[in-house]
Amino acid sequence: MLRVTADGAQIFEPTAVFDAGAGRFIAAPIDLGPEGEQVFLVLFGTGVRFRSDLAAVQLSVGVRIWKRFMRDRREYSSGWIR
Repeated sequence: MLRVTADGAQIFEPTAVFDAGAGRFIAAPIDLGPEGEQVFLVLFGTGVRFRSDLAAVQLSVGVRIWKRFMRDRREYSSGWIR
């Protein structure tokens, strides 16, 4: 997750933490912070290089998510979604 503070500072924060007792990762609470801050969920995907069209790529995380920015990155071996 990327937090952009009111003064423009960018801070990456974890979205999950490891629970040693349970032996697994659990979701971390997301604090939306005070007014003036912005919070972005940043996801990276692979395996979309050979898709038929960018419009054919979908992302689901419990619910359908709107794709704000997506493009090919030729310097990597596959396309990416951000």
